Amino acid sequence: MCGSTEPTTDRAAGRFVRTAVATVLLLLLLSCGGPPHTLAVGEPPHLDEAGFSLTVANGWTARPNRTGVTLTRSTPYGDGFPSLVVRRIAEAEVEALQFDGSRFKSPAGPTVWRYQSWSNTRGRGWRLEALIGDGPSRLFAEGSVWDEAPTIDRQIFEEEFWPMVNSLSPGAR
Repeated sequence: MCGSTEPTTDRAAGRFVRTAVATVLLLLLLSCGGPPHTLAVGEPPHLDEAGFSLTVANGWTARPNRTGVTLTRSTPYGDGFPSLVVRRIAEAEVEALQFDGSRFKSPAGPTVWRYQSWSNTRGRGWRLEALIGDGPSRLFAEGSVWDEAPTIDRQIFEEEFWPMVNSLSPGAR
């Protein structure tokens, strides 16, 4: 015989395994989702009582109240469940809530924001505070996580809180 079929079979089997592995890796990458700032698909909930709307990310629940909404993540982070409170603020509150921080123009208007650590008798963590907009449509957002780490993990804020804060739309729709 001129040759054996064994090397051809080994090459074909190797090619099959490489193709299968590449396919599995591609499927895993595609199933991991899009960019980290992807929000929930669908119409943003409109909060008539508070006069603003926002897109609530997957895995978060919203509890509207008279002046705003409290969002809570369904999966824990650190020693608790991350929360985001967004509320409309009255002109009389603006002076008490103002602070020096980073500034940028968000979709909802001029925004001043900062990260801060917090602690109390039950634990400690990190907080995002943001004053958003100007005039009668001004909003205050406060995102908080329980985290004993001495330095902030910005990833949770960038992936979870900022997409919702940036989706805010003041005023009735």
